[in-house]
Amino acid sequence: MEGKLDTVSDAHERLQLKKDQLLLRVSSASALHLRSKLTFIAGVSNALFTAYLLGAFPAWFPIAYSVKAVLLITLRFLYYYHHNYHYFLLDFCYSANALCLLYLWYAPNSPALFYTIFAFANGPLLWSIPTWRNSMIFHELDKISSLFIHLDPALLLYALRFKIAQPLRYTVPESASLPALLLVPFAPYLVWQLLYWAKVYWLSAHKTDRMTSASFMLSEKKGFIYDLCAYPFGPARAKYGFMLLQLVYTLLTMLPTYFMYHSELLYVVIVVCITIWSTKNGADYYMEIFARRYHSNLAKQDAKIQHAEAVLKEKEAKLKDRISSRNGKRQHAE
Repeated sequence: MEGKLDTVSDAHERLQLKKDQLLLRVSSASALHLRSKLTFIAGVSNALFTAYLLGAFPAWFPIAYSVKAVLLITLRFLYYYHHNYHYFLLDFCYSANALCLLYLWYAPNSPALFYTIFAFANGPLLWSIPTWRNSMIFHELDKISSLFIHLDPALLLYALRFKIAQPLRYTVPESASLPALLLVPFAPYLVWQLLYWAKVYWLSAHKTDRMTSASFMLSEKKGFIYDLCAYPFGPARAKYGFMLLQLVYTLLTMLPTYFMYHSELLYVVIVVCITIWSTKNGADYYMEIFARRYHSNLAKQDAKIQHAEAVLKEKEAKLKDRISSRNGKRQHAE
């Protein structure tokens, strides 16, 4: 019985070694380099595909948006969960994208929901691109996902409002009043804010290792954003100031949506300008940060891989020696 247990233990250890070796190969500098190339190709192809689809076949854009939203947000959840960042997915932008999917597939005949997603997509989401420096960086899936989450809802609403011929399955009101684009979306925003507060600051308050947008922005306790958040309620309650700042920002950015709803030209100008801004952010990144950081990261990754390979080889040698010694003792005993 003991021999069988030893055999099972050895097999399990061998399997773990193989798994570790596979993870090393996937994490090697050459693998990271290849993934960056493939992500860059996919990112550029997606930009071309998105522009072509929006112009030539806008009726298909909601399907393409839905597929990309589910895929990219799922991949982000898996990555963030692994790194303990998954509370970032409680942010408002993910809820707004969920409402877009809700409208497309479950409530396409709801004018109130259409007003809501129009205001969210062209208000806080779209203006987050210059505010938080979202960048068109094609080789990083995380950057491309962030840009998609904030830009593509505006492209979706452009297709729905101006490009998809009626009648279709979607109900798109011909006009909208300012209260419809401010007060109607304000209710679901408050619901999200209350649920966010309940989850992060009440139900999960004991999970201090969970990084959130508020804790990330307020961690350094300095800077313009921190001063704005700390001013209303004091530094000890800066997180409530952050919630208030989000509320004011959301209302202010939703104001232009009334004019965008009634002017296709204004809509296009604003979206194009913000897209160019994201491209400029990407150019700044590539010219000023990327080359230095990328090659430095590759060198560090190589060093880590070499050290880990040495450790694994040592473990493998010890395992082989132990198995060989055990087999020799059994043969001698026989």
